[in-house]
Amino acid sequence: RRVHGEIKQLSSALAEQTRLVATGQLRLESVTAKAQETIDQANAKLTELGQELDATRAKVKVVESKARTVAEQLKAKEAENAELTQICDGLLEQVERAGAARA
Repeated sequence: RRVHGEIKQLSSALAEQTRLVATGQLRLESVTAKAQETIDQANAKLTELGQELDATRAKVKVVESKARTVAEQLKAKEAENAELTQICDGLLEQVERAGAARA
């Protein structure tokens, strides 16, 4: 009888341990699934942000190109303005000399 009782007790302990292992396995699977879901979401977000970054870089290149063009146009206009100012100053000087010669 004593052996029979010990076998029953061991059998019960084995059943409890088996139940605990199964419960632990289910929890592990649940946590693993949740972790994988979180990783998938993070990867999707990284992909989205990467695409946004690429688009932003492309826009920056366009803006930089436009800025260089505008800077070059400004430099050309400044040179043109300086040349026109010099011509106007020369013409004014000629007009003043002509007016002084008449007087």
